[in-house]
Amino acid sequence: MDLDTKLRNVAVVGAAGKMGQGISLLLAQEMANLEARQLRKVGSYRLHLIDSSESGLAGLKKYLKEHLKKFAERKIISLRQYFKSNPALISNEQIVNAFVEGAMDMLSFKTNLENVQQSQLIFEAISENESAKVNLLRTLKERNQVNGWFLTNTSSIPIAFLAEKSGLEDRLIGFHFYNPPAIQQLVEVIATKKTAPALLSVASDLIQRLNKSAVHANDIAGFIGNGHFMREVYYACTQVQSWSYTMELEEAIFLMDSLTQKVLLRPMGIFQLIDYVGIDICDQISNIMQEHLKEPLQNSLLQQMLQAGIKGGQNLDGSQKNGFFAYEGNLQKEIYSLKEGRYRPLTELEANYQDKIPKFSLSWKSLQNDPQKKAKLHQHFQEVFSQDNWGAKNAQVYLQHSQEIAQLLVKQGVTSSLADVDKVLELGFFHLYGVSQLP
Repeated sequence: MDLDTKLRNVAVVGAAGKMGQGISLLLAQEMANLEARQLRKVGSYRLHLIDSSESGLAGLKKYLKEHLKKFAERKIISLRQYFKSNPALISNEQIVNAFVEGAMDMLSFKTNLENVQQSQLIFEAISENESAKVNLLRTLKERNQVNGWFLTNTSSIPIAFLAEKSGLEDRLIGFHFYNPPAIQQLVEVIATKKTAPALLSVASDLIQRLNKSAVHANDIAGFIGNGHFMREVYYACTQVQSWSYTMELEEAIFLMDSLTQKVLLRPMGIFQLIDYVGIDICDQISNIMQEHLKEPLQNSLLQQMLQAGIKGGQNLDGSQKNGFFAYEGNLQKEIYSLKEGRYRPLTELEANYQDKIPKFSLSWKSLQNDPQKKAKLHQHFQEVFSQDNWGAKNAQVYLQHSQEIAQLLVKQGVTSSLADVDKVLELGFFHLYGVSQLP
C-alpha cells in the first residue's frame, strides 16, 4: 500500500502537546492538499487528533485553522489549479476559505482512542515516559483493526524495547521530529532489525513529502540527537559543580552558558537550551538513557532544580517558562540561586564575567546567513585555540569533549559516520558547524 493510500486515515495521539501540535499541522497540510488535488469528496481523508486534554484540543483546533489558512495562502497558485472546475470559487479568498473549510472537515478532535480503529498510520507523540508509551502502544494495537503502522516520536527509548513490550514487533518505527516539528527540517528515523521494510519505505517517502531531511540512527538509547546532547548536558552540569568550589554556583552556570553561546557561537547556551527543552524532560531522558546504556548520565544539579519546583520548558504559544534563567520574552534576565531560593539579576554577575569570557566580533546570528561563514568560523576557532585565558581554555576543552562524544556514537554503532552527527547538530540543533569541522 503506497503513502497516498496510507494517508487516507491517520491518527495522532498526544496531538495537543508541544510536539503533537506540530506533527498534526504537518499531516493536516499534506492530507488536505492531497484531498484538494484529487478533488475527492469530504471524508475521503480523515485525520484523528487525540489527546486527554479537552482544553488542549480546543487550542489545537484554533492553531490548525490559523496555520492552514497561512498554508493555503502560500499555495494559492496550486490551489487555483485544483479548484478551477468549481465556478463558484473565483477570488483567492474564496479558494483559501474553501481549502481551510475542507481541511477542518477532515479533522476529528477526540479525548478517547476509539477513532484509531481504521487508521493506517498512527503517530504517538506523548511525553517521554517508558511505561506510558508501552501501555498506550499496546492499547492502540488492540483498538486498531487494520494492522496499521505505528510511528513513535520518542527521542531516547529504544524502539525494539517499545515494540517488544507493546507487541507491535515489525509494525513500529522511530520517527523523531525535532522541535518545533513545523519548522525544523530534521527527522531522525530509527528502524529495528524487525521493522517491516515497507514501513521504513513509507516513512522515508513521508519525510520527502513533508520536505524534511532524514537522518538514520541505529536503535541505541538516545540515538544521535540525545546521544550527543545529553552527554553534553552531563558534562556541563558536572563542570559547573566543580567550578562552584571557587565561585558561586549560579555564576558558574552563567559562565558556562555564556561560554557555549558566545565563544562556541551557538544559538543558545547549554543551560538556556536545557530550559528550552525542559529541565524535567532532560532529567527524564538522562534517566532513560542511563538505564539502557548503563552509563552515568543523570546529574544531581537537574534534580536539585526540580526539587526546588523549577522545570523550564515552553508554553504552547512558544513562550519560554523560567528555568535556570528567568526570561522576558526569550531574553535571559535573571538566574536562579539554589542557595537563596530566588532569582538574581544577571547584572550582579557581570563583573566577573567580563574577566573570564573573551570578547569576539562574531556571533551565531551574524554568521547564520554569511556566505563567508566557513572561512570566518575557521579564523574564529584558530583565535580561540591560540588564547590561554580562562574562557578560551574551557571552550577548547568543551569542543574536544563534543568531538569525543561524536566519536563515541560511531564507536557504539549509533551511527556509522561523523557526518551524520554533523547533520544532526547543524539541522537539529542549528549549530553553525559540525564536530568534524572543528580544529
